[in-house]
Amino acid sequence: MHGPIIVCGLGQVGYRVASLLLEMGEPFVVVTDNVRAEWRRNMVENGVLIFDGDARDEELLVRAGLQEARALLAVTSSDLTNIEIALDAKRHRPDLTIVARMFDQNLAQQLANTLGIERALAMSMVAAPAFASAAFGDHVAAEFDMEGQRLMVFRIDVQSGEAIEGKTLSHLADEFGVGILLYVPTGGELIVDPPLDLVIQAGDVVKVIGAAASIKRLRPEFTQSTRFSDDLAVVKRSVNPLAFLGFIHRLWKNTSRELRAALLSIVLLTTVSVFIFSAGLNITLLDAFYFVVTTVTTTGYGDITPKDATTPLKLYTCLMMVLGSATVAVLYSIVTDYIVTARLQQLVGRQDVPESGHIIVAGLGDVGYRVVEELHRMGSKVVVIDLDGTGKYIGTIRNHIPVIVGDARDQETLRRAGAARAIAVIAATGDDAVNLSIGLASETINPESRSVLRLFDANFANKVQSVLSIDAAMSASRIAAPVFVSASLYEHSVTAFVLRGKFFSILRGEASGPGSWTLALQQNGVVRKGGMGVQIGVVVRDLKL
Repeated sequence: MHGPIIVCGLGQVGYRVASLLLEMGEPFVVVTDNVRAEWRRNMVENGVLIFDGDARDEELLVRAGLQEARALLAVTSSDLTNIEIALDAKRHRPDLTIVARMFDQNLAQQLANTLGIERALAMSMVAAPAFASAAFGDHVAAEFDMEGQRLMVFRIDVQSGEAIEGKTLSHLADEFGVGILLYVPTGGELIVDPPLDLVIQAGDVVKVIGAAASIKRLRPEFTQSTRFSDDLAVVKRSVNPLAFLGFIHRLWKNTSRELRAALLSIVLLTTVSVFIFSAGLNITLLDAFYFVVTTVTTTGYGDITPKDATTPLKLYTCLMMVLGSATVAVLYSIVTDYIVTARLQQLVGRQDVPESGHIIVAGLGDVGYRVVEELHRMGSKVVVIDLDGTGKYIGTIRNHIPVIVGDARDQETLRRAGAARAIAVIAATGDDAVNLSIGLASETINPESRSVLRLFDANFANKVQSVLSIDAAMSASRIAAPVFVSASLYEHSVTAFVLRGKFFSILRGEASGPGSWTLALQQNGVVRKGGMGVQIGVVVRDLKL
């Protein structure tokens, strides 16, 4: 069937889906019982037919063209509503392609496997890779898994003097095992699926698709900062020569102020005593230090003794002996305090906040949790801030990821999470105003770290990023919309994204037709045009508006 696509629901996701279909020139109708006035006006002005009512009404779906429809997108804000819409549609049209929006990822997988729904997509799973990648920059346009391998679409900004300058695109593809998606010469027009004999010059932009290992070799400076990995490979562990100093630092940090003050007093007294005994007993500084240590630890070998010294020095020695027992007690207290604290943290699953080079995720809802999972898969150090210490995901992650319970809008909470030394702060709560406040607070503490905000309204996200000092303001609906559209149009769609006014669909299997070509994913992660391997279809459509 080549009838219109039925879009059920015109909320944030539905509107972005409808806008993309409009830009692609695909015929579609909308069924909705609630829509913003400006969105309705935009759709109507562009000739889109809107059926007002609940999409769970089967008669309404039939009037909207269910029997002739090419596909149905159930993208309301309710999982149960989307499921009911899908079941009704399947009963009338068992052959209909149905794509349903789900919040629950487990439920999404079960629906796809048991109810015959072609794609049940969890928003959090679709958006999480984009948020995680944005913490390191805007190089990655998309990420996805295929045949157990992690692939990404990566942008190369060619710099003067680098190795690929002056080489052909064919050399780039063969040397690093990547597929070339598009090429933008300096001052020129974008070329999709460019000829591989084009010569790369400084200032050019090349978009490639490849496995994480290929991107590592191509851009090591990027992957070193992100610690990107294509799988959960075993990390080679080496002995850190500064491990002892790190232990001392943790020991000091976990010690109370009183014990710190006592220890500093003893160290000061010991230092002064070394000079006093060196002068009073006429011995070297090393021997004096040896004598002080044997005295304060109450060892007293007797090889150095003040029995023939002056009376004041003998009295001072007596004082040192008394202080010696206090010294040992304080040292034992510090070590005991550290051991007990470490054990309690282990029992409750609490982890230490990294010193630096970590990413802070504020908000542990569905999206925040998936972002944390994605960052952990990458091998990045993560710290979570959540206002509710009893959330459904807290127990799952706190055994291996530090969790700070508090309000991330509070600068003190951000400092406790190490914001001053973090790579990035990702604000992923369910409230746009809260996320904006978190981003601005993190910029105040550390302007060098990247601030990534989750914002529901895509237009508001654009305004925030263009006006305020925010590195990335991203709408999950805008990220997910291309994936929903592609799944409704192409049977084996894996992912989709928009680049420079072009709509890219990545398919599992061969692609055919205008604006499409096929790449091959080999077992070693190399992506080549043509050849043997798992077929990756690439379909590119122009966006008209």
